[in-house]
Amino acid sequence: MLKYGIELNVFYLSEIFVIKITRNLTGGLMLIGFLLLAACKQEAATEKVAVMPLEKQQNLQGSQNKTVSQTRSSEGAERMTSLYQVVSLLVVKNGTPWAIFDSVPGVQWRDTSPKSNSDSTDPESAQYRSGTLMLDGFGAVDVPDGGQGAEVAPKQANEGESGITLNGDAQSVRSIAVKKFYASPEYAEVLKRQLPAATSVRLIAEKCVRADDGGPDPLQSKFYAIGLDAGEAFVEAYLDDGTETRGPGSTTFVFTRTKPQKRIQALQCKES
Repeated sequence: MLKYGIELNVFYLSEIFVIKITRNLTGGLMLIGFLLLAACKQEAATEKVAVMPLEKQQNLQGSQNKTVSQTRSSEGAERMTSLYQVVSLLVVKNGTPWAIFDSVPGVQWRDTSPKSNSDSTDPESAQYRSGTLMLDGFGAVDVPDGGQGAEVAPKQANEGESGITLNGDAQSVRSIAVKKFYASPEYAEVLKRQLPAATSVRLIAEKCVRADDGGPDPLQSKFYAIGLDAGEAFVEAYLDDGTETRGPGSTTFVFTRTKPQKRIQALQCKES
C-alpha cells in the first residue's frame, strides 16, 4: 500500500537523522512532518476521485447532457415562427378550415372572416383573407408609406414586415401567399430562416420562361418542396425587382399542400 510504504520510508529516514545528524534533530522532525502531510494529502485526493461511484459519475454526465438538451429545445421553441405555424396548419390535414387560422401568434388579420374574391375564376381561390406577419432575419429599410407623388418621403420599417393572404373555397384554405418588400432572390435561404424546423428545403423546378414569347422569366420563378413535421408543403417563389413599378420591388412566396404541376408546366420550368 502507498500509505504504509511512505511510513516505512519515513521511519528509515528518521533513524538515519537520529544516529548520524543528531545536531539537526529538530530540522529532521520538521522535514518528516512535511513529507507525511504531503503524502496524506496526495493519497486523500487520489482516493476521493477513485472511489466516486460509477453511478454518480453517470448521473452527473446525464444531468449535463439533459441541460444541453433542454437548452436546445428552448432555442427551438423560441424559433417557432409565425409562418411555420401557418404553413403547418395548411398541410396538417386535407381541407384546413378558415377558422383554424384565427389565433396564430404573430399574425394580425385585417379581415375578420373570408371575403369573396371577384378577381379570380378559380374555385380554389374564390375567397380570401388578408393580414400581416413578420418574417425573421431582416433589418430596417425604407418602404413606401402609401402616399402618392414625388414629394412623398419613404418611411422606415423592418423588411420582414409582410402581407399574408389565405386563398381557398367556401369550406377551406387551399393556398397561402406571403409578400415582402424588396427583391430577395436567395429564396431557399429566406425559407430556411422562416421554417427552421423544416427537415428539408428542396428545389424541384427552375429556369422558367415567359409564356408570351418564351424569353427568360423576369420574375425568376422557382419551386420548392419543404419537409415539415405536419407533412410536405410546396412553394412557388418569385420576385419583382422594382424596375417597372419604380419602387423597392417585392418577393412573393405561395405555399400549397399539393405540387403546383400546372404552374410549373405553364411557365415551362425545368424540373429537378
